[in-house]
Amino acid sequence: MKKENKHIIVFSAHPDDHLICAGTLMYFIERGYTVHEVVATGGEKGAWWNEDGEKKQNSDEAGLKVKRTEEIKKAQEIIGISNFTCLGLPDGDVQKSIATVEDIVGIVRKERPSIVIVHNPVDYHSDHRVFSDIATEGVHQAAWTHLPERGEQYKTPLLMYMEGFYMRKADMVFDITKFIDKKKELLEVYDSQLYPAEKRLIRSVNEYRGFFMRDDKSIEAEAFEIPENYYPNFNRILETFAS
Repeated sequence: MKKENKHIIVFSAHPDDHLICAGTLMYFIERGYTVHEVVATGGEKGAWWNEDGEKKQNSDEAGLKVKRTEEIKKAQEIIGISNFTCLGLPDGDVQKSIATVEDIVGIVRKERPSIVIVHNPVDYHSDHRVFSDIATEGVHQAAWTHLPERGEQYKTPLLMYMEGFYMRKADMVFDITKFIDKKKELLEVYDSQLYPAEKRLIRSVNEYRGFFMRDDKSIEAEAFEIPENYYPNFNRILETFAS
């Protein structure tokens, strides 16, 4: 069986969702990893906030989708994401289907990542919860023997749930202090999607996690949960990290 490479796949529902794990992505990219971001929707049903904190009036879906595309391109340049796929599912109405799960199987088997990051299934947004289920099942099924037409079976060594706005278990924590300024820049890139309280919440969660690193040099950190019934292969993880 082929080995995995120093590669990460992030499965997220909307164009701005990588904000939650952006510091960790930059941490790994600096260490020679490549990142492929797979986004379920174009974000065409979200809000468009003006500088005064009020919602933009008469913003149609087509215009919002263009705005979201512009934002994610800028953000991916800052983070260093090298590959991007949008699955084109309907924003606000992501539904689980066999076809989409099999698409995830194909992506994982083709790219053979060291790490896969998905939404936490306990989240405030239904698209996040549903796409977490879809992506997690696809990662599981990629290791099965079925669907040979989708590629050679492959077990991802490490699957992680990003934290989101609801703080959950912190099974893996990454110090992102070095990337604080870049994360601030990303928050401004997505200014049309985030009102001030949301920006403060993201920073506050990162600062809280940084505090519990118990290191005066660790100011901010991002936390991840390892899913139940997904058994990380730490031998392979350590081999990958060591390389």
